[in-house]
Amino acid sequence: MQHIQISKVIHSDDYNDYQNELLNFARFLKDTHPAFLIDNKLKIKIDELVLKLCEQLIDTTIISLSDFQIILNKVLVELHDAHSFFSIDAISLFPINFSYYNECFFIRSIANEYSNVEGRIVTKINDINIDEIKSRLANIIPAENEIKVGISGSYILNNSSVISAIGIMADNNSLKLGLYGGEEIVIPINLKRCDESKNSLKMHPITYKRNAPFSYCIDNDICYFQFNQMFDEISYKMYCDISGVEIDNQISNQLQSFVDFINNMYYDMENKKVDLLVVDMRNNGGGNSLLGDALLESLAVNLESIKKYSTHTRVSEFLASIYPMLYSKVVSLSDSLINQHQIFDVDKYCNHFKISKRFSKKVIFIQGNNTFSSANHLLTTVQDNKLFTIIGLPTSQKPTSYGDIIPILLPYTRSKGYISHSVFARPDFLKNDEVTLSPDIYINTTVADYLNGIDPCWEWILNNS
Repeated sequence: MQHIQISKVIHSDDYNDYQNELLNFARFLKDTHPAFLIDNKLKIKIDELVLKLCEQLIDTTIISLSDFQIILNKVLVELHDAHSFFSIDAISLFPINFSYYNECFFIRSIANEYSNVEGRIVTKINDINIDEIKSRLANIIPAENEIKVGISGSYILNNSSVISAIGIMADNNSLKLGLYGGEEIVIPINLKRCDESKNSLKMHPITYKRNAPFSYCIDNDICYFQFNQMFDEISYKMYCDISGVEIDNQISNQLQSFVDFINNMYYDMENKKVDLLVVDMRNNGGGNSLLGDALLESLAVNLESIKKYSTHTRVSEFLASIYPMLYSKVVSLSDSLINQHQIFDVDKYCNHFKISKRFSKKVIFIQGNNTFSSANHLLTTVQDNKLFTIIGLPTSQKPTSYGDIIPILLPYTRSKGYISHSVFARPDFLKNDEVTLSPDIYINTTVADYLNGIDPCWEWILNNS
């Protein structure tokens, strides 16, 4: 889906473009995001914050576009919604890339001038402890828990605007990294970009990350199903139908059918007498929740007898303009949250996700820090209904959360972002305040394990199946 430009409702010659943009976006946000219908104090809080931030935008000669995009994210931080954020332009980058895994930042890749430091854990940046840095990142990264702050922060921690925004830029515009073990390295910003092709990551023979949205392999009597993305050919056609967009056959033909994939996998499992199915969702960032329902139903779960998520949508004029077939009749109710079942005929599409074959033997799910969005919802449904065992690490999303994003484009600066228009409440409402989905069985996987192709989750499965 392309980024859709929001209307230019606010403009004053007394303000510069950054100030007009911020005030215009704040107006749009209050009119569209469901958080303002849940927290009646949020509007006042945002208004006060925006006025304060406008004062920081008076001198445009010292503010870059990426600086401004960070300010936009400061506003969105107040919503506690990891789905709503702005991309930060990569204008000035240090020649290093970080990753975050299980509470640790480590060096993923670095300029060629540095050797034998890929994979090393970072403990300090410019003499600031990494825990303090993560705390400061939480002020500019929309998130629902510390894990998401770490993951999103690792993507932008080489950006000089981010380094400045969290107050750790050195006077000489360099990064001094303290590494686990006591070593230090200094990285100037003027070096050539790092070589991403250098990869120190070793791969586990079974559970290495594939590029496919879903794939499987059978190892003796265990079927390993790697479920990386909840999107397929039918999901694409469903989106086209909802939004009134013509189907692009070239795109459609490149996408797999989830239904066909599962049927073929079960057929293979039956022939090879598989007794255990392992569903690995550690790298699943979400997509279409109907794929999750289809999977559960194929695992002999009666969807009518379990507790489900409840979804409520704020139908703004902006949302109705994008999906007129769905929301034009209820746009007058924009000041209330509407149960999605009242406006969205799920059954119309569910029939396209019917999997004919069934697997009713043992199932184990694996989750991790990168499990997010619809993937998190599927595993929360599994846990809240005690359907199957989940092992792994905590996820980067609050089970009760916002979602259903729309890509937006701001009119003054052309900044690109995403805004949620729905709120999802987990099946067990007594756990609504939990900020992550914890696994039933915690399996610690260290950075060293991750880099060296060691998978404690798989070892646990082999020892307990």
